[in-house]
Amino acid sequence: MKNLKFEGESREQEKKYNPNNEGIISVFRHGEKNSDGSLSESGFAQARKIGEKTERMGRIVKDYGSPMKRTQDMAREMSENLVQKEVVNLDTGEPIKGEKYQSRVRNEFSWMVKGKTGQFMEKDWFELAKEYPEKPLEVYLNFGEKRPDPDTLSPKEMASRVAKVLFDQIRMIGRLKPGSKVNLADASHTPVLDIFVLIAFKDQIEQDPINPEGKTLVEKMGGMFKTADGFEVKAKTDSEGNLSAKVFFRGKKYNIDLNDFEKLANFYKEEKQEN
Repeated sequence: MKNLKFEGESREQEKKYNPNNEGIISVFRHGEKNSDGSLSESGFAQARKIGEKTERMGRIVKDYGSPMKRTQDMAREMSENLVQKEVVNLDTGEPIKGEKYQSRVRNEFSWMVKGKTGQFMEKDWFELAKEYPEKPLEVYLNFGEKRPDPDTLSPKEMASRVAKVLFDQIRMIGRLKPGSKVNLADASHTPVLDIFVLIAFKDQIEQDPINPEGKTLVEKMGGMFKTADGFEVKAKTDSEGNLSAKVFFRGKKYNIDLNDFEKLANFYKEEKQEN
């Protein structure tokens, strides 16, 4: 990890960001899967296609997935494709070789806590889906800060866990040595990413819907995430070290208020302390 250098160790220094850094965080649902739950050949192809379309920023490429092997395979395939893409140093004209680090597991990209699958995800989700495919997501979203059952995260808890990972990654981009450029690849599942977008960007979706004809928030978002569906977070620091980030999702651009984002990121931690 020698290339991921943070400037300073004190609490005050941790709050500061370095100038002229850039990064793209590619966040996607895993691709198509086999009957045994593993990523299929077409799923691997979907991951490679994402890597081909994503701009490679610089030398550092990292990937993260939930504990499920198919998401780890998805993230790894995305990042390996990014590593292979050539980037040229504009000053010297020399190619910049990509460096990929070992994939990391992030439990926050899973809907489970300590390996448990609650009643809602285990049974109710599939019963509701018999009415129409997006019914379970709409019903689940209405639980807000409450859990449907003790072993199923509340929607806000689920969104909070994703926000925590992304908030840390955005700040990591700002803390690298000045002028750093980095690509991060994240892979997760539905409804984890659906719920994150619906909660984190609810007001912006309501004001500027992807589907103006949609009646429910899920419909306004453009429907549930399909396989290999996702979004990009673009983060950067300016010449004075001011950090900013935006989300690009289904042709729309959403602003990230880092103060609000931090509050959402901290929600699940606060809930764990109370329980």
